[in-house]
Amino acid sequence: MLREMKTRFGQLKLGYVWALFEPLMFIGFFAVLWSALGSTPGGLPLLPFLVTGFGTFMFFNKIMQFMLMALRINRVLLTFPQVTPFNITLARALLEAGTLVVVYIVLIFLAAALGYSVEIESFLRLMVTLLLMALLGFGVGVIFSTLIPIVPALGELIGAFISRPLLILSGNFYTAEMLPDSARDLMLFNPLLHGTELARDAYFTAFQSPYA
Repeated sequence: MLREMKTRFGQLKLGYVWALFEPLMFIGFFAVLWSALGSTPGGLPLLPFLVTGFGTFMFFNKIMQFMLMALRINRVLLTFPQVTPFNITLARALLEAGTLVVVYIVLIFLAAALGYSVEIESFLRLMVTLLLMALLGFGVGVIFSTLIPIVPALGELIGAFISRPLLILSGNFYTAEMLPDSARDLMLFNPLLHGTELARDAYFTAFQSPYA
């Protein structure tokens, strides 16, 4: 994990800043967009709404992406008999999950500093939802990581045809209730949309998802 930490963040402490800067850019963009529209999605507080959307999605997407190249990058470690492929993937997943927990907490406190309420209805349900999203990202990432050595181009295709579409389809900046019935019936086949709905259901007292 220490080796992964150096690879992930580099020797400079500024590497840790990037882990926070990326979600801030996304959340800031949609905060400006919703503010320009003069409304808030579902009548919920804007920044906590975006944090519980994109912040929750990151637990799947980031962990999945860091699983993809785990075995190729760390193949030299497999020369040690006590190191297995599972050790390598698990170390990467734990490091990224720990980083995302810190980022999630910082984002919530940042929202509180800007005057938004941080009264979480069910902290335990929120943590379980984030854990399930992380496990889903780990499982999907491990499957793809075994295929990439066979089909190297798969790594690029996953980013273009899985990660980016799921960013839009996973309820990061809308709720299932806001969708037309026909679109919602299709999009509810996406487990990540359920994760986003569950996270908001656990966070907001005023929000209950009848679909998740």
